[in-house]
Amino acid sequence: IDTCQAGACASGVPVRSAGSEVVGYRGIVRDISEEVAREADLRRSEAVLEQAQRLTRVGSFTSDIETGEVRWSDEQSRLLGYQPGEVTPAAEAFYARVHEDDREAVRDAFRALAQTGEPMALGYRVVLPDGMVRHLDGVAELRRDVDGRPAELVGATQDVTERLEAESRVRRSEERLRAVVDSVGDGITLLSRDGTGDWANDAFHRMVGYTPEELAAPGPVALFDHRTVRDAVRWLRAANGPDDMTLPRSYPMRLHRKDGTILTAEATPSILRDGDKVIGMLSVIRDTTERDQLQAQVEAATLEVAQILQTAPIPIIVIEEDGTISMANPRTLDTFGWTPEELVGRDVSVLAAGLDPISHREYIQRYQETGAASEPHGPMLGRTLEVVARRRDGSEFPVEVSVTEMHDPGGRRRYLGVVTDLTERKRAEP
Repeated sequence: IDTCQAGACASGVPVRSAGSEVVGYRGIVRDISEEVAREADLRRSEAVLEQAQRLTRVGSFTSDIETGEVRWSDEQSRLLGYQPGEVTPAAEAFYARVHEDDREAVRDAFRALAQTGEPMALGYRVVLPDGMVRHLDGVAELRRDVDGRPAELVGATQDVTERLEAESRVRRSEERLRAVVDSVGDGITLLSRDGTGDWANDAFHRMVGYTPEELAAPGPVALFDHRTVRDAVRWLRAANGPDDMTLPRSYPMRLHRKDGTILTAEATPSILRDGDKVIGMLSVIRDTTERDQLQAQVEAATLEVAQILQTAPIPIIVIEEDGTISMANPRTLDTFGWTPEELVGRDVSVLAAGLDPISHREYIQRYQETGAASEPHGPMLGRTLEVVARRRDGSEFPVEVSVTEMHDPGGRRRYLGVVTDLTERKRAEP
């Protein structure tokens, strides 16, 4: 008798009488319940390992150094494009799937592992039977016996195709975004949570004259004035804290260029968050140096015109392109009965007899488009014309008008009208 069941194994021989009749059995019974439990646990562990490898796309392999026997897990076979049990695991079957451009590098890596015993890590491609290319990451190490001799090669392989494709998509997206950001004319900067510079686009580097390497190098680069740095740190701290803070839509600032000159700029800041976590502050910075210089020129020119208007002994009026009065000197009160403040914003036709605002705007528009004026006076610019004016009380009187076109430093076109009252001259005429 030799049988095992229900956690026990029995072995025995029959006991016979003198007449060879079986009168009993003699043997031993061995409890194997613990062995059965261990085998069950091993099978469960192997099943869990196989399931885990399938879910994570990780295969394993071993190679006996002495016998040359190669063993693959089921997932290792699938990663190489074989069904489990389809082929006998061997180096030839493995290299048949490795991409031809990667084959020699893989061979060299395994040779180095065998010679040096140093663990191996290598990425390579395999070509499946349907032509699909997959990317694998392989690791392997050499195990030694108790005497220190190489005994077995053990390794694992993971399919990283989806991860690499996702990383490639992210890189392409970042490259497209960077191309867009670098193509804009405004500077764009990113400050980290502690207020230190983290990144800037090409336009910003051109703006300040520093290369990315110079800005990234250790040591202070005093780009921003103290007020700008102080406010940026205050905004970031407020954003990190319990109290929310509204950032200004526009923030004037001064930048110190590498050549020592000062650049005036205007920033539009915004807090960047990853969920509820503040990761930094993004600012779009526009160089306003030329605009500010131009504005200063305009203000200086405006002041000069205003000074001339205030001191002139006759009425002088500045007219915008739409026909409205933007400036007038005090003499308009004596001549027309309107104070300068009352005239500003009104259409200049209030000072001309027989001319309504609509007709006057049409006249100006026609002149701006064609350079031609309406009858009966013909072109007025550069000429002195005698026309009939109208006072605030509606009375009419003769005047002499000289209109000059002028442009301020910003390119805006305006008209300067100089008016001479002819009432006394007309009375003296015979």
